[in-house]
Amino acid sequence: MFLTTTSLRDVTVRELVTQIEAWFDDHFTVCMEVSGGELPSAMNYVGVYEPHNGWTTVVWPTYFGGLHSEVASHLSSRLRTVACSVEVYHSETWQHVVYHNGSLVDEYATDPSYLVSDLDDTRAVARRWRGNPEVVARHVGSSARGIARHYRRNRRSRSFDEWNFTELWADFGILYPVDELSVAATLALPDRWERALRPAP
Repeated sequence: MFLTTTSLRDVTVRELVTQIEAWFDDHFTVCMEVSGGELPSAMNYVGVYEPHNGWTTVVWPTYFGGLHSEVASHLSSRLRTVACSVEVYHSETWQHVVYHNGSLVDEYATDPSYLVSDLDDTRAVARRWRGNPEVVARHVGSSARGIARHYRRNRRSRSFDEWNFTELWADFGILYPVDELSVAATLALPDRWERALRPAP
């Protein structure tokens, strides 16, 4: 499974949609809200769901993972709020980042080895992605002890479950999967959008 999703606190759907469109526009790619008719495929679909417990969640296209931290930073900065974002990679690992007002608060990975290149120091990458429960708790209003328990359990588990991040999010008050929520806005990207994407000026 490849999955990327981001949730932001205390924002309206309209504010969020505007900033999603702005991020793609900055990267020279058209992302437009659509209504009625046939939904875009999962490869081109951006879904924004009705707020729940003060959190508004976005589900990104299937292979959006490499961009989720950048776009979470953008949305957090523009909307002056907290953003939590998850990438599930190939049902083998997941990474979680937290931003506040555009500044990185925390990075956590169930298996940091997936983030190591030939030029990286393995131990340094592991330290970077070990997570800081106390800092996260201050920003999301949850228990540092509970977050630490999730972090430890997912690092040590021999039977990886790609859905375990949902339990972490539940402690924050974020509901996922979003099946119980109504779709508030649907945005469509052009076919092969990832080839058209360019760095922001």
